[in-house]
Amino acid sequence: MAPTSRVLIPHLSRRTVGSKATKIINGADGRWKNSSSLDTRSSRARLFCISADRLDFFRTRQHDLLPRVLRGKDSMNDEQGLTYRRQEKKRVKKVDAAKSDDDDTDGESSSSPVVESKVIGVNPSSLLPRYLAPLVWHHRREFYVSRSFDPQLIVQLMAEGFLPIATSGYLLPKLHAERCVVRLCPESNLHVSRSTRKKSKSFLISVNECFDEVVAGCHRQHGQNWLYPPIVSSFRMINQMTKTANSAGICAMIMEDDSSHPTDVTPVRLYSVEVWSARTGVLVGGELGYSVGAIYSSLTGFSDQDAAGSVQLGALGKLLTKCGFEYWDLGMDLDYKRRLGAELLGREEFVGIVKRSRVENKGVVLRCGGCRVNAKELFDLDKPDGK
Repeated sequence: MAPTSRVLIPHLSRRTVGSKATKIINGADGRWKNSSSLDTRSSRARLFCISADRLDFFRTRQHDLLPRVLRGKDSMNDEQGLTYRRQEKKRVKKVDAAKSDDDDTDGESSSSPVVESKVIGVNPSSLLPRYLAPLVWHHRREFYVSRSFDPQLIVQLMAEGFLPIATSGYLLPKLHAERCVVRLCPESNLHVSRSTRKKSKSFLISVNECFDEVVAGCHRQHGQNWLYPPIVSSFRMINQMTKTANSAGICAMIMEDDSSHPTDVTPVRLYSVEVWSARTGVLVGGELGYSVGAIYSSLTGFSDQDAAGSVQLGALGKLLTKCGFEYWDLGMDLDYKRRLGAELLGREEFVGIVKRSRVENKGVVLRCGGCRVNAKELFDLDKPDGK
């Protein structure tokens, strides 16, 4: 067997790398060789370590994972790619310097990336898996940033517990300090009001029937918000793979303990959920969401008719429970989510649940029987003998 070498792939820390950085390959003694071209103390470059016997696999998968960053825009070499990253960071900082320090980007809608600061009590760099560090970096509070909207990168982030949103030209994965979550199984905390139950017979529910119409409805109600064309295109591709006969979605690699070698893969699926008027057959509400294991995460939604939004939430919660989902992730904390039965989970607990579920519950899929179902039928699922 050939001796194992190791490769160091430098990437930017939050401070710009000042010295010229190159790949360093050493011999079989397993010790790093020094290079005058890379001063890790002055440049503060962090190094991602990959054993050479895994390098070909890593290059192949990462080449597919994010070609624009690893190869640059037009098949850049490593040095050019690093320069590209440096220039991008400088450009972002220059734009952000013109912004007011009081500018707040809290919530699921966000403007352009801002200069990073530490999440209180936590080093934000430690929350990002090392294999993603060449592709994504921290900017501010709970937000990270990337220039790529590659669907494979997005599903990797979803599988690591990030909620991907966007701004103009940037992907903004968000890792909430606290996640608002409804427990569905084994004992459901979902609460649906009596008034919502009474109105439910006026609406029909479907899954993956009209992705683009749901996106248009979200734009109509919220404006472009964070649903910019690049992230919509990636969501559409994941949704198309989810609608295949076997509901395959797009598989994310599972990397354990900051390893560069995947131990498994897990399917990530993205759905559109539609609400229709039972009387007219018109689309009156809907949402986008995705699943990792037995966890369903809501992204955004809209409602064009009174009660359509509350019925959609209640009916979706019942459908998720029927399909075997254990948790319903609703993102940031809001009053209406608490009324639905949600509770707050800390970041560490939530990410731990994602990592367990992505391995144990790969086959859990959101389905609606291939047709539109009256919402009242879903609400009646919890009644004994359907009474």
